[in-house]
Amino acid sequence: MARIIDYEDLALAIEPDREGRYQVRTLSSPYGLTAEPFILPFGRQEMEELVQKVGVGLAVPARDLGPTESKQPSSASFRETGARLFRSLFPGTLHETYLRSRGRFESRPDQGLRLRIVLPVDVPDAGLLQALSWELLYCEQTGDFLARNVLTPVIRQLALSGVAPSLPETEASCVRVLIAVASPRGLPPLDHADEHARILQAWRQQPKAKVKLLRPATLRGLTEALRSDHYQVVHFICHGAFDLEMGEGSLLLETPGGEPYFVSGDVLAETLRASRELRLVFLNSCKSAQVARQPGQDPLLGTAAALVRRGLPAIIAMTAPISDSAARLLSEAVYRSLARGNSIEAAVADGRLALFQENPRAWEWITPALFAALGDSNVFRPLCSAAENLSTRQEEAVSLLKRQSYGRAQELIESCLEGGEDLADLYYYLALALLGGRQPRRLKLEDFRRVEASARRILPLADRAAHHFCFLAFLQRDFYLTNYLLPPEPAYNDLLKQAAEAPFDPSRLEELVRLVPEARAEIKSMTDRLESAP
Repeated sequence: MARIIDYEDLALAIEPDREGRYQVRTLSSPYGLTAEPFILPFGRQEMEELVQKVGVGLAVPARDLGPTESKQPSSASFRETGARLFRSLFPGTLHETYLRSRGRFESRPDQGLRLRIVLPVDVPDAGLLQALSWELLYCEQTGDFLARNVLTPVIRQLALSGVAPSLPETEASCVRVLIAVASPRGLPPLDHADEHARILQAWRQQPKAKVKLLRPATLRGLTEALRSDHYQVVHFICHGAFDLEMGEGSLLLETPGGEPYFVSGDVLAETLRASRELRLVFLNSCKSAQVARQPGQDPLLGTAAALVRRGLPAIIAMTAPISDSAARLLSEAVYRSLARGNSIEAAVADGRLALFQENPRAWEWITPALFAALGDSNVFRPLCSAAENLSTRQEEAVSLLKRQSYGRAQELIESCLEGGEDLADLYYYLALALLGGRQPRRLKLEDFRRVEASARRILPLADRAAHHFCFLAFLQRDFYLTNYLLPPEPAYNDLLKQAAEAPFDPSRLEELVRLVPEARAEIKSMTDRLESAP
């Protein structure tokens, strides 16, 4: 089965205390509630420089309209910044709370600790606190970055009163994803075709997912699309911008004539808020999570913050410029994880890891920020469990095999195996897809080895059954014995004996005959053994 992480919450709020300073207070924790003084890790000027430094340290962007710099801070500098952020968020007893909470799941492989940071919106330093790269949190004791570890994902939440995202009481029949693409004339081109293809491939393993493309994305076209169907996810592929003087973020959609059209966060939020089915808005554009941080500016005029203020349940946005290649890889990794049944926070952590694996020297994995207002079970609810999803995909694979669509069946089964499934039937069906309706004796040796290797994977598995052994015996007879070659262990008769002793399902044996008529001889030999047994 796919590994699905069950998270416990460690929610921390940074807020004013009674003396006019700041405190960090636990809202939920596996080890009780407490509060400690929160000391700003940097002075205002240093915090401004930090925000600038993080933006400079990322790869040359393609989804940003502003100038770029080539000088990048060192890895040690980033690590030290992350450590300072960690020490400021976990002072005093909170440090022990974190370590004890983390230790709680170390012996539980399918449990993790979800760190939820609740940031203020109405204090003088609200903008700077929101602008800090909390995704860079680094624990020196454990030697890892929290947000990059699927066991310790980091979520942002804004301390907004009266904002309570609501989801429909009834679940939709499928996950509908709307991809809105805007590539206006005169702006750097985006490889939106590749990103669209990656998203389609990622959702392909989830039969209940429907992906629709809106291109070009005009504001009117987006409105009409949202009114004509029910979408759970809206994904934007476009450029982003942030006006430092106004403190306002925007996406660049298109006019009907293909010219750039700036859509502010407020306008975008009003456009999306009527779609009550929305679980997730993915703003895959530069600076979509950037906030105003100068005194007197409203920190809620950033694109992502405006969506949070309007009650959108979950938003993935970029705190800085992001390269086009990284944006495309991030989309693929996040949606592939969601399609497997993972929660949104696990999916974003998987996306960060994919970026790090692609280029360990780059720091673009800290660019995505996840804003969520509800727990993981409510932010994005997969329409079927991982087990149900696997069963559906397996049935589809069998249907493809019966229609002799062997290539598509192979892709579908391999996607199940990539998701961590380790079931005998998957290896058995993969072997059938690789065989492709051909006679084993006619295969080249390297092609047969691939079929045989997949079929033999069932041997050590606990869920092996009679039809698996019969198929393996057929392969051995038709390739090795027919060609007068010495087969590997177990021998042909031993395979038939194990088939007779294994659990069997008559419908699966009939299915094997339909898929491989020549295997009828092995099934008959097995049933003869059963009938002659005392």
